[in-house]
Amino acid sequence: MAGIYNGKFDILCSSAIFFLVALLLTLTSPAMSLPGGIREVTSAENDLEVEDLAKFAVDEHNARQNSDLEYMGIISVQKQVVAGWLYHFKLRARSAGDINIYEAKVHIKPWERFKSLVHFGKAESSFTTADLGAHIGDGSNHMGLRVVPSEDPAVKEAAKEALKHIQARSNSLIPYELKEVMQAHAEVNDEHTKFHILLNVLRGPKEEQFKAELTRTVLGEWSLKDLQQHHEGAL
Repeated sequence: MAGIYNGKFDILCSSAIFFLVALLLTLTSPAMSLPGGIREVTSAENDLEVEDLAKFAVDEHNARQNSDLEYMGIISVQKQVVAGWLYHFKLRARSAGDINIYEAKVHIKPWERFKSLVHFGKAESSFTTADLGAHIGDGSNHMGLRVVPSEDPAVKEAAKEALKHIQARSNSLIPYELKEVMQAHAEVNDEHTKFHILLNVLRGPKEEQFKAELTRTVLGEWSLKDLQQHHEGAL
């Protein structure tokens, strides 16, 4: 009888293992990777795998176009679920001493060890002296911060950058989420864009407000000048 019970137990264990393996393969198969929206890749500058893909994009472009671009670093990365992953890069590269910003898309299928450069081209200038309504274009030398729309893509980019710093300074395990940009001011010149923004963020059910001052160079490099928690009613 003991042998019969042991045999049944072995069969049950084998069946359970087979079921778990089958379930795992199903969940991780390409068929389960449904197309989705683009999402930000955080801390991309510290991710060696992501940086290798950015370098691959530059090297592949050089090979295809017989060019001599030198990879200089990542500005931002987003990724999207396709049949695998589609990475959207904004990066810096140098040629003949000039550094420019480029956009690249790299498609990978990890289970096939497949990667392909889908797109590579010079990015359109992000901000100009006419952008955001933040520069007086009447021939006056006076320039200053101006109120700009919170929905402007440049303001949204500044808000994302500020949110990274808010998260980095937090000791909470609950991540911050951007709820809205409440106010935005900007000033543009030939070297950089200055942003003063007031953010409403969520940490779980709790709402908090932060004031941030940031600058972005024409090469897409961000720097945080000031970040303070803002209390409602304060000037």
